[in-house]
Amino acid sequence: MTYLFLFISFIFLNGFFLIFLYFDLKYRKVPINFFKYSYVTAVVLNIFEYLFFFEKIAFFLFLKIFIIIIVLFLSLILFFLKIIGGSDGKLFIFIFIVHPILFLNLLVIFSFFLAFSLFFVIIFIINGINNNFLENNYSFLLFFNFNSKISILKKVYIKIFYRFFNYSELCDYMERKYLLKSLNLIYNVRKCKFQTLCQIRPPLIIAIILAYYIIFYLKIAI
Repeated sequence: MTYLFLFISFIFLNGFFLIFLYFDLKYRKVPINFFKYSYVTAVVLNIFEYLFFFEKIAFFLFLKIFIIIIVLFLSLILFFLKIIGGSDGKLFIFIFIVHPILFLNLLVIFSFFLAFSLFFVIIFIINGINNNFLENNYSFLLFFNFNSKISILKKVYIKIFYRFFNYSELCDYMERKYLLKSLNLIYNVRKCKFQTLCQIRPPLIIAIILAYYIIFYLKIAI
């Protein structure tokens, strides 16, 4: 019965993941009203969890609140480090409200955040590698030549977290997807395009889903 409830929770979360994924890929933001409906359905699932597996409601609520406090604390750290946004933090809490307590402990929670951080780093390393390709690297070379006082470490940082976008595409500019950081135009002769520097804002929902899959399958295997 416990594993059946775990799989029901897993299927429930995946249904919401699809909706979260749609909003994050398209808008980089999930509507607040959708979060309200999500939390209401999560509470209903929690009621069934209590009825099936717990006898004392005080103990059940204590465990749930303790888990939420831990997740909220870790989410706030990532938020103040500007790694995640408010929607990502709400999704973290939603996941651990839905995930059954019987399959949760501090190791699982920390493993989730560690896996998420790892995927976050991988996303930006891929961006840095992509920026070192010949066509993409050309705009960075011109930018660094123009800004010769930038240190080596800051150059590495810029290449990892930034990208040059074609100026002609800025009509589709969305601050949630990428943030314009420079008004200077650079002509990339290899692409025959005017470009400007933007800070990228990747869809972190992908890293969140992958991190959850890891802790789910690890818990099943263990």
